Amino acid sequence: MLLLKKGVLFFICLALLLTAVSADASTSVSDDFESYGAFATNANNGNKWFQASAGDNDGSYEAGGWGDIYLFGSPREAPQMSASSGYGGSIGLTNFDSTASKGTTRALPAIPDLAAGETAEMSVYVDLSAQAAAGRSYLFIGTDTLGDGSNPNDQYAGISMNASGGGNMIQATLGPEPAITLGTEAGWTEIKFVIEQRFHGGYEFDTTHLDVFSGPAGDTLQHRGTYGANMVWTPTTIGLGPNLGSTYDNLTLTIVPEPASLSMLLLGAGLMFVRRRR
Repeated sequence: MLLLKKGVLFFICLALLLTAVSADASTSVSDDFESYGAFATNANNGNKWFQASAGDNDGSYEAGGWGDIYLFGSPREAPQMSASSGYGGSIGLTNFDSTASKGTTRALPAIPDLAAGETAEMSVYVDLSAQAAAGRSYLFIGTDTLGDGSNPNDQYAGISMNASGGGNMIQATLGPEPAITLGTEAGWTEIKFVIEQRFHGGYEFDTTHLDVFSGPAGDTLQHRGTYGANMVWTPTTIGLGPNLGSTYDNLTLTIVPEPASLSMLLLGAGLMFVRRRR
């Protein structure tokens, strides 16, 4: 009997432990833009390109998983690198010379199974304090058509950001784009958004939800808004689109498992253990 109680207690404790641990997501993508060799050897007007399509680097960016971007179905030029524009005076991903947003994409190494209750979270430090007044910068999580432009109306979610501290939430390229306040005019700001899918029993639609958070880099973030669209899709690609005068740094993307599913699985194993012991 004592062994039986110890076995049940073990599974319950393990379930609770994994519930807590699963809340701390493992990082799938992390990049501070410090490790690309072409930055040190090739330049255009003193600024370094970020993609081989610009014809001015050694291919290390593509080896790191980065490629071209299509925003709203249109190809964009590659962004640039700067040795001093990044967070804390480090190397940053920037746009020095174009009033149209530049950009780059990267495929996710682990595709989040949002249908199973996981969430995809992306965080980027941005400095838009010097961004052109009429410009907009972008952050996206979407399908691989962000990288090949095969369907300009394909699925992605994200935000556009302006120089005055505001912006819009975006779901795909159609429908409303709710306004949002981000506080980006104050200098380095952390922008974070969380994407999940919600299934609605008894209805003829399901939704993909976007929650946006922001705050001073390295400080507490505030929830800024929620937006949902009547579609579900599997995100495979992230996209960064800095506009003139803006800089990105310290990118992270995490896949967060659903704590409840892990707990129930372990509790079920515990019950099976009890039955077998009896």
